[in-house]
Amino acid sequence: MAAGDRVDLRLTALAGNNSVFCYLHKESRAERGRFFPASGAAITTSEASFQLGIRNHSQFWDISADTRGMAKGSSTSVRQKPTHDVQPDPLLSCQRLIAFVGTRDPARAKAFYRDTLGLLLVSEDPFALVFDAGGTMLRVTSVSDVSKANYTVLGWKVRDIVQMVKDLHKAHVSFERYAGMQQDKLGIWKSPSGSKVAWFKDPDGNTLSITEF
Repeated sequence: MAAGDRVDLRLTALAGNNSVFCYLHKESRAERGRFFPASGAAITTSEASFQLGIRNHSQFWDISADTRGMAKGSSTSVRQKPTHDVQPDPLLSCQRLIAFVGTRDPARAKAFYRDTLGLLLVSEDPFALVFDAGGTMLRVTSVSDVSKANYTVLGWKVRDIVQMVKDLHKAHVSFERYAGMQQDKLGIWKSPSGSKVAWFKDPDGNTLSITEF
């Protein structure tokens, strides 16, 4: 079986409201995968092996399967093996994040986030504008006064920051410059770690950023 092939995992003896989550192990680094229903799971692996963990209240099992040598399209059944070390409850680490930012002028904010930045407007009401920001819910909340923070409140990870800055310039977004920071002609700053960052503001003065890692 080659990396990237689909493997169907048939998880048996699962009852109740078990939560199933997947870790793909890569270069001694565990990367959390997507959630699956307790009645069964299907994942596409980028590695030769993977592990599934199943939590059922106070009990925890390690479930592992090795895809090496399997024929493409085949399936495997796995058995649960109780571990002696109960893992800590993931709490919010497995829940989806909601981002918030305030606005005094919802009409201007809607034009900026939807029309200028290109975010999908999901809904709006007297309390907030709700956008889909690449799968993350962004609530632009209507407030009587925006307390401007001297730091970034929202940021996006981008693949090509130079191109993104140029594209945002075309959309009439102005980038910030800060005294003492060595920013290039586009306003991009390179951090000691090598990350590249550029900052801009929304109509309410909230500081936003884009970062290329």
